[in-house]
Amino acid sequence: MLQQHLSGTTAPLMVLAGVFAIVDLRTHRIPNALTVSAAVVGLVWSLWANGSSGALASCAGLLSGLGVLLPFYLAGGLGAGDVKAMAAIGTFLGPKGAVLAAAWP
Repeated sequence: MLQQHLSGTTAPLMVLAGVFAIVDLRTHRIPNALTVSAAVVGLVWSLWANGSSGALASCAGLLSGLGVLLPFYLAGGLGAGDVKAMAAIGTFLGPKGAVLAAAWP
């Protein structure tokens, strides 16, 4: 089921990551409107695809993505937009996927 869920989210997630990258490269910031709307889309997508368990995993992914990069923001190594973007990406990937994506070199 997880592989099936990931394959269904791959295209929107790649588009989302590309948009985050382009906006960040051009403006050196990732607006709240973009990160919040992406997180809402991820939550709704997960709810639609997997019901309440998907929504719960999506929320856990958001918190995991936020928690994994928050220490780097607090240490001054990342901007807040980067942390919020990872949290939004976590809504698509769930907790394990968010941690793995944040750790990807």
